[in-house]
Amino acid sequence: MRRTYLLCAVKVDPASLDTTRRALRRMCLPSQRRLHFEREQDARRRSLLGQIARLNIRATVYQCDEPSQIAARMGCLRQLLTDESAAMTRLVLDACETMDRRDRRLIYLAARDLGMAATFTYEHLRSFEEPILWAADAVAWAVGAGRSWHSRVNDIVAAVVDVKADFSVR
Repeated sequence: MRRTYLLCAVKVDPASLDTTRRALRRMCLPSQRRLHFEREQDARRRSLLGQIARLNIRATVYQCDEPSQIAARMGCLRQLLTDESAAMTRLVLDACETMDRRDRRLIYLAARDLGMAATFTYEHLRSFEEPILWAADAVAWAVGAGRSWHSRVNDIVAAVVDVKADFSVR
């Protein structure tokens, strides 16, 4: 079965990181450690997307139609690194036991090939450790949920990029 894989890259000016993280943390309910759009009700989703759309962030969503989630993720990640190789200084990915090793391998090879190895850092963090990941999750969810949801984040989504799957890193 073919399903669209989405990877959302959220860019934040380093001078705005602390303010953005605090704003995202304030959006959590008292019982929440993090925001996760799969678990929210529609009214809360609308409210959260409205708040996120007012943050000082820009997002690019990479999408790949491929039955292999691994190949789709690798294609999206490679395209992100290619697109941002000149400007990226730090990349934080949501930790996922089944993907982290593949991510590290692809990032190492792409950074070397793109001449970025000495100019940027990356790490995998659990989603509750980095609130910026919540914004990426929210934007990806909105783009994947259809036009009415996507329209709520239009002002911060710079582009939705179609990507070919990458079968080179498994």
